[in-house]
Amino acid sequence: MFKRKNGYHILWHGSVDEAGGYGASNLALLKALAETGKVHAYPIDTRQDLKVGIAYVPAGMGHLETLPTPYRVLFTMFEADRWPQEWLNACNCANQVWVPSQFCKDALITSGCQSPIEIVPLGVDPEFYFHSPFEPKGRPKEFTFGFAGSATLRKGYDLVLCAFAEEFQGAHDVRLIIRSSNMLSSSKAKDSRIQTIDGRVSAQDMRDFYRSIDLVVLPTRGEGFGLTPLEAMACGTCVAVTNWSGCAEYLGDHALRIGIDRLEDCTGYHGCKGRWARPSLASLRYCMRYAYDNRDKIRAMGEASAIHVAENWTYEKSAGKILSLLKRVNPNERIEVEDRAVVIWNGDPKRVITAVGGFVRGIPRELTQDQIARLNPPDIGAHGFSIETRYRRINGSA
Repeated sequence: MFKRKNGYHILWHGSVDEAGGYGASNLALLKALAETGKVHAYPIDTRQDLKVGIAYVPAGMGHLETLPTPYRVLFTMFEADRWPQEWLNACNCANQVWVPSQFCKDALITSGCQSPIEIVPLGVDPEFYFHSPFEPKGRPKEFTFGFAGSATLRKGYDLVLCAFAEEFQGAHDVRLIIRSSNMLSSSKAKDSRIQTIDGRVSAQDMRDFYRSIDLVVLPTRGEGFGLTPLEAMACGTCVAVTNWSGCAEYLGDHALRIGIDRLEDCTGYHGCKGRWARPSLASLRYCMRYAYDNRDKIRAMGEASAIHVAENWTYEKSAGKILSLLKRVNPNERIEVEDRAVVIWNGDPKRVITAVGGFVRGIPRELTQDQIARLNPPDIGAHGFSIETRYRRINGSA
């Protein structure tokens, strides 16, 4: 069963933990889909006669295999310009892949995805995240910066602390509030002007947080989409965000864009062998100083950003895009994939490996079958090679 007179019936697999990005957006997506009256989403194991399943999860073969439907859609995202091989394998085994940004689509194509890729942007619930009239703070002369998210390298937590300390050294009319669910005591700043709020928070807590500060600062190194800045904008709070990856696509003219110095290697991040941004500390400091010196302009930008988000970035629009994609699904489509072991060169890119005919690899990539045949088994691992399982589509591409 898929299409009936009352709409489309699908299996939907996703997190229900609202404290995480996937969980919060998953619940909002399901609510918006239900409100269309045309999409009926069922949890896994509740309906075994359905033909189409959607997994809204971090990509991986384990997640995709949980869908018992013959037609499977993987709705996912990643934060670097190359995707991990395991994630790519999962994408190539799906009938379709949905991602929330053009950034994700470009990176996935570059990584070697052979499945059809569609963009389904995320959004906010405008009935929950909306602008309320400005109310003066208890201490009107104090300017408050805010950072929300995991206290990690990817989110740029280190850069926020550094920029705040360097730009406002000795200033007493500024403060920085950190909200993080994974804050370690050893990583807390030793600065009386910095307040740390750790532990799990509710959506209500986050909305109150956005409305209580003057500028949300997120010098992230990479986002597949980035819900935090969008939610803050919806609440009428100006944001300063890295001008790269998924976030850059919804900022419009109503945000401060943090420049980047360059792209840098992030191969340790899920083994993706890709790059993400190195935000400019000078640009971050400039954005924070500009906001501090131009409070009325920042407030006006925040008010304009709330209108921008309400008109263009809502889960109602996300649900509409999903509905349009479901109308084009052929539930009888079947794809075939093949798996094969390939040898990958991961060693020093300046080194020439004469054992397989002589070549240099600046980016890890497959060896040809002829090169593999001439590579002695003891050389694998000892000379910078590894064996990976790759999945390729044979036919059935939409």
